[in-house]
Amino acid sequence: MDINSINFHELNDMFIKAKDNNQKTSQDLIRSYYCFGKGYMLWFSFYNKTYSEDSSNGLVNDKIREHILNQDKITETTIQKRKERVIKVF
Repeated sequence: MDINSINFHELNDMFIKAKDNNQKTSQDLIRSYYCFGKGYMLWFSFYNKTYSEDSSNGLVNDKIREHILNQDKITETTIQKRKERVIKVF
């Protein structure tokens, strides 16, 4: 890049586009957390009618594992951290 090829208008447009994409990605992430949290709460409420809170939590964890493709790679800690994040958003 030399000094004559610098186009601040183009660079500014690239900056604005990147910023807009970043904002959209953040909103998509929050929406995903919310939907995951809603699903968690619905399943937890369903199980909690019949089982204790701890048992309901375990059954929801099993349900989550059932739907995640790499079941053997997801740990209990990973599920717990994800649930903590989504509950904060939800």
